[in-house]
Amino acid sequence: MLRTGFTLCVIVASTAPRLAAQTPHSKALPVARQDTARPPVPPTPNLPDDSTLTVPSPSGMNIRYYRNIVVVVFHNSTSGVTVRRILAKYRGVIIGGSEARDDPGYYVQIPDPGTTFAAVDSVASLIETEPGVKLVSIPTWRGLIRIR
Repeated sequence: MLRTGFTLCVIVASTAPRLAAQTPHSKALPVARQDTARPPVPPTPNLPDDSTLTVPSPSGMNIRYYRNIVVVVFHNSTSGVTVRRILAKYRGVIIGGSEARDDPGYYVQIPDPGTTFAAVDSVASLIETEPGVKLVSIPTWRGLIRIR
């Protein structure tokens, strides 16, 4: 009877998924495969209406910019792994997108860098230096609308 129980354990152990650094008493979880595809580009920018996290234009014009949202366009050859690495590095979350241009852009919410345009511009400039990034811009909050 004891031998049957031992055989059953061997069968269960041999059909279990391989674990990272597996030992007889290991509690390691199975290694998950990374998603290597680029994240899908959402069809709309999905920008918030709230003006709390906006900054005035440095040019003095009556334009406000989001201080915690940037638009990131990647080169067509940029892999999904690279896109996800950059998002993780800057703690960015895709909140929207735009496919209206030749190169789709991701609207990415980042942690609030500060209360000035220079603060968000410095983060945008850093992101733009990352390999695989083609362009970074800072979206305006409710662009100018002139009614006659």
